[in-house]
Amino acid sequence: MCLDLKQKVASLSDIEKKTMLSLGSGEKTPQQLAEDSGLPVDSVRRALQWLKEKQLIELSEIEERLLSLSPAGGSSFRKGLPEKMFVEALVELGGNAGMDELRKQSKLNTPEFNASMGLAKKNAWISIQKSDKGIVLELTGLEKGLLAGNYKLEKALKQVESGLEVGNEEKSELLKRGLAEESSKMKRKAVLNEDGKKTLPLLSEVGKRVYNVRGEVPKIFVGK
Repeated sequence: MCLDLKQKVASLSDIEKKTMLSLGSGEKTPQQLAEDSGLPVDSVRRALQWLKEKQLIELSEIEERLLSLSPAGGSSFRKGLPEKMFVEALVELGGNAGMDELRKQSKLNTPEFNASMGLAKKNAWISIQKSDKGIVLELTGLEKGLLAGNYKLEKALKQVESGLEVGNEEKSELLKRGLAEESSKMKRKAVLNEDGKKTLPLLSEVGKRVYNVRGEVPKIFVGK
């Protein structure tokens, strides 16, 4: 190994060494490095910048798309999706009811009630019958999966709230209904370059940090 690399290893601070050791297992974000090394994330960021200046690592930035619950999505997460509240209200009424009675029981506003009825019909949770008393809505028995928590969109809400990825179909539906919002941010990742990999075995061999006391320092121009 050339003298230049040995000098670089000898000049590394403790936080640089810990960061490099954490990078030994592959590419990582500053947050991942902080978790692995036990260092504060700000210390890791400083160490990465120093290691980059010493040409021991490569830093890259990628755009990351983030999905979060909208105010409407947060409300649905806490209280339940309107379509589930619709079906639950029908259950409370014995499995069949007129529209006015069900609207009152569900406590949904008119747009939510109409949309929920459309979804309930689409998913075959209800059947719509005409009677002498008007239109009657009746459960079909296929709503059991929804009531048991097996509804895909309800699961997707929980995943977004927990910061987990959701399927493209569920993501599209959440965005379409205004239950989720998408944003982007730049995510930084670090990886050892070839010189960094070569110096890694020496980290445990070096002693105290070596400082270059002969190096140039910034000039200070004092006032008169």
